[in-house]
Amino acid sequence: MSSSKKKSAASASARARTELRQREREKQARNQRIRIAAIITAAVVILAGVVLVMTRMPAEAPIPETVDRFADLNQLNTEKGYPRVGDIEGVRVSVFSTFGCEECQTFHNNTLPALLDRARAGDISLTFVPLGYGSSIGNLSGAMRSAICAAQQGKFFQYADALYAWTDAYEGQAFLDNRLVTGAENLGLDMAAFGECRSANPERDVLAAAQQDAGGRSTTLVPPAVAVNDVLVESLDIDTINADIDAAIALRSGVTPEPTSEAASESTAEPTSEAASESTAEPTVEPTTEPTTEPTTAPTDEPTAQPTPEPTDGG
Repeated sequence: MSSSKKKSAASASARARTELRQREREKQARNQRIRIAAIITAAVVILAGVVLVMTRMPAEAPIPETVDRFADLNQLNTEKGYPRVGDIEGVRVSVFSTFGCEECQTFHNNTLPALLDRARAGDISLTFVPLGYGSSIGNLSGAMRSAICAAQQGKFFQYADALYAWTDAYEGQAFLDNRLVTGAENLGLDMAAFGECRSANPERDVLAAAQQDAGGRSTTLVPPAVAVNDVLVESLDIDTINADIDAAIALRSGVTPEPTSEAASESTAEPTSEAASESTAEPTVEPTTEPTTEPTTAPTDEPTAQPTPEPTDGG
């Protein structure tokens, strides 16, 4: 074999060994990728299983004792799906509010009880208008969905009490879905009806209507807010709210409200001007004309018409 042929054969053998090593390295890399993909897939499946188990496990959802204050109140829903208590013929009081809102929770805990008393007295109908914004806690839509489904079983306000209580206890984890479900069960709701309701997502139409009633834009009305007969109250102070309720009741019953300082000044101004003109014109004219003509003329004419006889002629 010639020298050139030997070199060509050696070169071909080297290329063959190189290609073989390259194919082996590619095979090893491919197997490595398969192993990594399998590990990742297994990890994802395991994580998904853990999440699924955790979400289906009952979470703590204690029901506060404050729910007992609603036991004597008949809860209904408006045509728009807003929960309501009190006399439908009473003054309309609407509370625009949401969950996961510190100011809303303060209003619910401190001011709502006084309004419930007025609802019990038959003075007002109290309506909760749920707003889908203003919350600092995740899954507000889930909380609203569950509360509205509780409303369909006449227990919206009890469920709202629980939501506000969970906000204090669990903060950012307050509205976990499994907690919402456990809470409904702890309230004694019909869970089959509750689950069917949640599947229908009833909060969409209710929140859309509430958004429109709040002004149509999320920046229009900051929760909480109160309206009496569809007129917003200037302050959330209970005295201010009660004053507006009392004024609405007085207007409906036809009772004239007490005059203000401005009305009092007007009432004292108009009568004095008319009374002054009448007292200076009519009373002063009549007494001065009649006494000066009749009394002075009659006494002077009658005594002078018959002269006294002289004593000398008679005797």
